Amino acid sequence: MSPYTGTKSFGRRGSGIYHEAPLPFRYLSHDGRCAIDIAAARGIDSDVVSPLDLRNAALAIINICVATRPSEGGLITGLGENGGISMRVVPYRPSVTCGPDASGPPWITCRDIIDVMPADDKQQIFGPESDGTTTIPIPWSKTSPRLRCAMSIDATAPGPVSEGVSW
Repeated sequence: MSPYTGTKSFGRRGSGIYHEAPLPFRYLSHDGRCAIDIAAARGIDSDVVSPLDLRNAALAIINICVATRPSEGGLITGLGENGGISMRVVPYRPSVTCGPDASGPPWITCRDIIDVMPADDKQQIFGPESDGTTTIPIPWSKTSPRLRCAMSIDATAPGPVSEGVSW
């Protein structure tokens, strides 16, 4: 997270109002095993907070709740000028299967999908088609020309973490 001390606007996705950081927002650790989720409190559409304050909050959760044993993760609420931002640190276990023990066709049969998969350097927002900010509706699927391999992208959102926070 950025050590920037100025404030940035954080607000709900799909509200029709521009925010520098649309919520909910998720950071993943470098090893992909820990998630830091930032959300707007229930009933609050936006707030402003400095990235440095978010960084310090994440460090506090990590030092108090994650570094101790058993590692539990944690939640901080009331961040931002109006107390409308919350943050939680939780373990993240992606449901991805890779390697020789993964079921499915041999790698070479999926090469057709990877070779023609649309990709560029523009940021994309994966989400439900009903969300006005979504650029790639999910679930998204592609099948190889010989129908020997299929790839799907889907997502699940975390549930509520407290009475004052919604995702």
